[in-house]
Amino acid sequence: DGARRSLLPEEERAQTLVLSMKIRPARVSDVDGIARVHVESWRSTYRDIISADYLASLSIDYHAERWLEILRKKNSKNCAFVAEDKSEQIIGFASGGPQRDATIEYEAELYAIYLLESAQRLRLGSDLAQAVAGHFVTDGFKNMLVWVLENNPSRQFYEFIGGQYITKKAITIGDQELIEVAYGWRNLQTLLETNGY
Repeated sequence: DGARRSLLPEEERAQTLVLSMKIRPARVSDVDGIARVHVESWRSTYRDIISADYLASLSIDYHAERWLEILRKKNSKNCAFVAEDKSEQIIGFASGGPQRDATIEYEAELYAIYLLESAQRLRLGSDLAQAVAGHFVTDGFKNMLVWVLENNPSRQFYEFIGGQYITKKAITIGDQELIEVAYGWRNLQTLLETNGY
């Protein structure tokens, strides 16, 4: 009981944080916040996987320009959502659209999902994935996949929310050859009904 009581303040803090957070569609004015999360989450998630020089070279300004282009071009098949904290700071985002690998028979793809390290394990990942899946279902897509680095410490997240292993492939990041793994949801409704992680 003593151990249980000592956990309660942390659990209470997490619950308070979750209740104060919001998922909403991304806007063009969000590009700086999205770019900051993009770069900071790469540096924290991939610090033991991707070379330190490559991670140090990542530029928030460059990613802000890329996201500006993406959000300005956005069509009905593509989507992007952000997670905000109570002060309306962007602490995570997700994006998706039509599946890009013609050799795999899935219709839609979760292109990216990133959270600041401090915002992880608060259900925001599953909330963002469900927001993208909900957009796809509305748009008539029935299934979805996502690519994730094989050594990504958060890879299990996709298994917890129902993703099934599909295949793997080699990719190059900087001067490193790495392996990406694909997870898929054959029925997007099952993702929408998951309790999250």
